[in-house]
Amino acid sequence: MKRIVQQFVFLVFLLLISIISISTIPAQEQEPPPWLWLGPRLGITGVISKASDFDDIIEEIFPKSRNYFPLYSEIGLAVEQRIRIEGGGYQWFLQERVLVGGLDQTVALPSLSLLLGISTPFGLEIGLGPDFSLESKSGGAVIAPAMVYALAWTFFISDEIKIPVILSAVPIPPEGEARLSLLAGLDFGFRFKREKKKTPFNY
Repeated sequence: MKRIVQQFVFLVFLLLISIISISTIPAQEQEPPPWLWLGPRLGITGVISKASDFDDIIEEIFPKSRNYFPLYSEIGLAVEQRIRIEGGGYQWFLQERVLVGGLDQTVALPSLSLLLGISTPFGLEIGLGPDFSLESKSGGAVIAPAMVYALAWTFFISDEIKIPVILSAVPIPPEGEARLSLLAGLDFGFRFKREKKKTPFNY
């Protein structure tokens, strides 16, 4: 756990340095983009493990009903908050992502990820943060923390609709095996504009 915290602090520090350098670019946007995004996630996850080893791990969590394979579906939901950086369309983002994997193999492997990262105006997004997933330990199921690293390319259909394609990796989990996920989504943005009250000073 100490190693995970050290990795997280170090990578957040690198992100901060990059944001400070980017923020010197003059802003060109006139209308603020949506600050809240919400959308589903769908994809696949591969576990870097032998099929027999993965089968043993799953059998410790769920009763055996079939032979399990280390490639399974993922489905879930992501909520994302964004803060615009005064510098050419760059944005901070904080994303909460909940996924359930393995439904195609009659199991449910939940995971929760909290991602902090940066979004560029040309579609590239980089994020990292803690991940909490279901793992097996001593013949039972536990919630195991790890670090998740995400690299995404986002296609904007309009100012309020985007399609992210995300590659996520959990390279060094404390329990179980490393995981690699490929996900796609359909996100809808919300601005929640507040109307100003009319007074004799703002007509």
